Amino acid sequence: MNKKYYIFLAAIIIVAALVYFITRQTISPKADDEQMAVTCSGKTVFRYRNPSEIFPVIIRDYATNFSIASGVLNQLVVDSSGGSSVSTDVKNNAKQLRDQLNQDNIFFENTLKAYFLASNNDPCNDSLRYMYTAYIKEMTEKVIELKQFVNQVSTEVPATSTSEPFPPEEVAAVIDTANNKVTAPAPNMPGEIVVLKNDIKLNAAMEKLQNKYEVSKTRLKPDAAPSIKVNP
Repeated sequence: MNKKYYIFLAAIIIVAALVYFITRQTISPKADDEQMAVTCSGKTVFRYRNPSEIFPVIIRDYATNFSIASGVLNQLVVDSSGGSSVSTDVKNNAKQLRDQLNQDNIFFENTLKAYFLASNNDPCNDSLRYMYTAYIKEMTEKVIELKQFVNQVSTEVPATSTSEPFPPEEVAAVIDTANNKVTAPAPNMPGEIVVLKNDIKLNAAMEKLQNKYEVSKTRLKPDAAPSIKVNP
């Protein structure tokens, strides 16, 4: 099994653990100054003292993976590296998918934050906690889908390579895993993750991701978003 498989498997385990500890509000907090105990009908739950500071931590993995996937699509749209180019069809599909993901991301983050803050303000409200948990599950699914997309379009430069295995003109983007960003094509080094200009592979991956996000948006309709006034 290759390195990308182990990275993907580890990501699933991490995300699953995140969902468990975020939504299981009966565990004791790690630090007394982060959370406070609330008694609800004989059951003790915890709410954050400064929820606005905690929310970026909760969505960190999602935000990172969204940024990488969006960065790949941006590079496909621009494709100014010279040499062999991706087709117009790939560019158009990348632009359409990028715009769709950006719209979905705005709606999803705003709605998730609204439920998070509302549930934190009213920790004894089971309905709010249920909806918040549902959005956390949705976030987990999105993280997996985004990781699958990046894995499908990318190729790892062999660590044992002694020379540049892919000419720069054949590379659409370089994924900087250390800094969680996507850069323009450059001389690729052993161990790097690159996106090659393979029209068939790119279109197949984009179609798969687009279809999954369409299913997601059908399940989370904008008119179902909470209309809740909350205090950060």
